[in-house]
Amino acid sequence: MLSLVRTTVLIPIADNQGIVFDAETWAWVLAEGLRLFGGLTFEGSVTGQWIEDGTIYADESRRYTISLTSWEQMPQWLAFIQALRVQFRQVALYGEVAGIPEIFRGTG
Repeated sequence: MLSLVRTTVLIPIADNQGIVFDAETWAWVLAEGLRLFGGLTFEGSVTGQWIEDGTIYADESRRYTISLTSWEQMPQWLAFIQALRVQFRQVALYGEVAGIPEIFRGTG
């Protein structure tokens, strides 16, 4: 039996200025997920809210799941998360690895 490491990432449907991402940008997510990991699952849309520095934020995001075949793929997955963060013009992205949540921030 093959053991997998389940990862999830939420990608907002619009950037921080409210500009909705186009079909080409979402096609890039699919193409990269297929190229890097052999597949990914779009699980649907979710909405969320959070408070930062006293301001309440809300957004709608797409939830994607990628199953890694080994923990050795983690550096590649983390690089993909940073590429998503840059491609989607986000300060940070929410993700989970094996059920453990984290806010992924970067410098790029």
